[in-house]
Amino acid sequence: MDDFLKMDIFFVVTTLVVLAFGVVFGFILVRIYRILGYLEEISKELSAEAKDIRSDVQEVRASVRTFLQRIFRRRAK
Repeated sequence: MDDFLKMDIFFVVTTLVVLAFGVVFGFILVRIYRILGYLEEISKELSAEAKDIRSDVQEVRASVRTFLQRIFRRRAK
């Protein structure tokens, strides 16, 4: 086989392999980007829920404190 034909075949095959890897790498990057977007949404929801839980816990603590104060005031009398 002619040396130039061998070089042409090599460069065509190499170009196709590089393009295939580029497409696969691009696909992987798109998937990672989408996953990170979902993680951001989840973290925002968790942050909002954590705020709600904090306020609920504060309300429960205040209710328990009020209840215990009433009980101990009755016993002190």
